[in-house]
Amino acid sequence: MFGANRLGHAEGRADICDGANGALVFTLKARDASTEDIDIANLDANLNGTRAHHTLDVTATGKVRGEPVNLALGANGKFTNAPDGPHWDGAITKLSNKGTSSLNLESPLPVSYGPKRLVLGATRLVAEGAVLNLKSFAMENGPLQSAGRSRSA
Repeated sequence: MFGANRLGHAEGRADICDGANGALVFTLKARDASTEDIDIANLDANLNGTRAHHTLDVTATGKVRGEPVNLALGANGKFTNAPDGPHWDGAITKLSNKGTSSLNLESPLPVSYGPKRLVLGATRLVAEGAVLNLKSFAMENGPLQSAGRSRSA
């Protein structure tokens, strides 16, 4: 226990090496963790690969503000160093919640991130029956541009 925070059990491993082909491995398994509004029954996170090519898989069950959560997240991509700082390019391949607030990413979401820059490609997201068909989203050096459609169920 750490004040109002509680952690029943956690174990993990990290192996991070320099260079594009250096290992990028991180695993975390936790259970019975809580903060003021979040209770995590189980959390399993796995990052595997290298800076040049890696995958991320996360699953979590528990409650947020008393509402059940059954979350799954998947992504793959690459880190690169550029003159303006680190960049990540890849895709969110899975995003779902089977809890009270249902959420499902129906097609992979391309992502390009760097300092002062976030660009998202086309995807389809269904949340609580509402559908978002995103064509594009870009925030570069301040201005924001987006295109797509949303509709209610």
